[in-house]
Amino acid sequence: MFLYFLVSLLVLTAALIIFYFQKRLNQCNEELKDEKWMREALEAEAVNNIGEKWQKESLIALYHHIITRYRLIEERLEQLSYKYMKINPEVHQDIQAELINLKNEFNAILPDLIHDDLFYAFITIPRHIPLTIVEKTILFLLFSKIPTKQVATILSINNGNLRVKRLHLRRKLQSHATEIENLPDILSLL
Repeated sequence: MFLYFLVSLLVLTAALIIFYFQKRLNQCNEELKDEKWMREALEAEAVNNIGEKWQKESLIALYHHIITRYRLIEERLEQLSYKYMKINPEVHQDIQAELINLKNEFNAILPDLIHDDLFYAFITIPRHIPLTIVEKTILFLLFSKIPTKQVATILSINNGNLRVKRLHLRRKLQSHATEIENLPDILSLL
């Protein structure tokens, strides 16, 4: 009888151990499924982020190319205007007028180039903070590592005016310091 009781106790203990390990195995399988699902979701998000990053970098490269091309055209027109100014002052005036038209056209497309979706994709400032198109342009160009001299040229202002605009922008952003997580990074641009 004691032997029967001992065998029953061993069988019951073995059954409990098997039950425990079966339950643990099921938990591990569930955790594995969850981890696999999370890994697949993260991989899909990473693929999306890579695509978005490539698209953003392409837009910045395009924008940088447009700015560089604009500067070259401006310099070339200046060279031509000085060359022909001696011969015919009217040609110089025509070239200057064409240069002004080119600047106006460029300034007209500038808000389309730096639209809100592109701006907020790179610069993490809450959308409810009121920024003008010029302020967004300044931040975006400085973020894109465009030299301040070129930023002033693009905006058709002198370096002193750009310095004042940057100071006002800095103060505006500092007044919303509690709302902007990466304020030191943004202020370092200014």
